[in-house]
Amino acid sequence: WSPNGSELIFVSNRDLGLLGIWKMSNLDGSDQAIKLTPNDMSATTPVWCSDNKIYFGFVDNSGKTGIASINPDATGLTRIIEESLGTPTGNPTCSPDNSEIAFETFRDGNSEVYLANPADGSNQRNLTNNSNIDSQPRWSSNNKIAFFTDRDTPGVVGEFNLYIINPDGSGLQTLTDFAGREIELSWSPDASKFTFTKVTAIGDPLHIYTMNTDGTGLVQLTTESTNHAPAWRPRP
Repeated sequence: WSPNGSELIFVSNRDLGLLGIWKMSNLDGSDQAIKLTPNDMSATTPVWCSDNKIYFGFVDNSGKTGIASINPDATGLTRIIEESLGTPTGNPTCSPDNSEIAFETFRDGNSEVYLANPADGSNQRNLTNNSNIDSQPRWSSNNKIAFFTDRDTPGVVGEFNLYIINPDGSGLQTLTDFAGREIELSWSPDASKFTFTKVTAIGDPLHIYTMNTDGTGLVQLTTESTNHAPAWRPRP
């Protein structure tokens, strides 16, 4: 979603090329979505931040992967972080004041959450610093960073819980502790609630749930087929 909830970006290969970031302005689908990213770059995991820039993970034809940004009018493409193709990097998320981004990277041989300057990728540092999987950071409006991890069940396939941590590395605590997998968190605008994807066992359908940040009020929102990757719409 755009910061005011009036426009939507999404990933598609509708032009039969590489995956790209597309923007839709009329939410009834009546307009023609426009492609923002270039044709020689595969782009995924976009987030539209309050500085009115769109940050995303990319892989390009030169064998680079990393984090880039672009303006909503498709100008100003900037490569912020670059890694070799064998080091998957993506899932950017912005701090409330846009002074930092968090992202995931495999540069240490496992998935870790890093922080960096969103303008030029400087001041990179490992936030999670754990030998297990730490992935999909999501920065809340009250300055907490959520991510999913298997640190409670290392090596158990399909077992992930959601955690939160402060940007300085303090205050690590569990958000969810259910059997199975909790991933793809999306914060409510006031950070009092979050939605996420949950599945109890491998082979079961994925469903979307909501829950209060204090651990109460678990509600299953979807019940039919498979549903995942919720995005909570902001309001002006």
